[in-house]
Amino acid sequence: MDENRRDYPRIDTQFSADVRDPAGDVLTVSVINLSRTGLQVVCDRDTAQRIVGEPAWPVGDTFLLQLRLPFLWQKPADIVIDCRMIHATVKHGAGFQLGFLFSEFIEDGYQSLEAFIEECMCFPSSES
Repeated sequence: MDENRRDYPRIDTQFSADVRDPAGDVLTVSVINLSRTGLQVVCDRDTAQRIVGEPAWPVGDTFLLQLRLPFLWQKPADIVIDCRMIHATVKHGAGFQLGFLFSEFIEDGYQSLEAFIEECMCFPSSES
């Protein structure tokens, strides 16, 4: 893993999450990394355009994210987070990367995220 100079290191991962777009529709994206303060997702062009619109990229806008954290040793935990988009980047091919900063956890979501990150740090993925 590259040197990580962040206050909260990113954890490489791969699982699905749902983003509620401005119209209220739920769109599925793939989480590629997360930390205690945010996450990065990838999606195809159509999904990105529905989330962020075109041509405007709503960096700073708030979105609702629903995650199902895939724990190894316990049942998955569903958490809901209000997030602020901090970047939207076009990747090679038809892919997009979207970065979100966590604003507010609904109910006890932060405790579940903490436990998931701790598990990932103790049992790193063999894909990394």
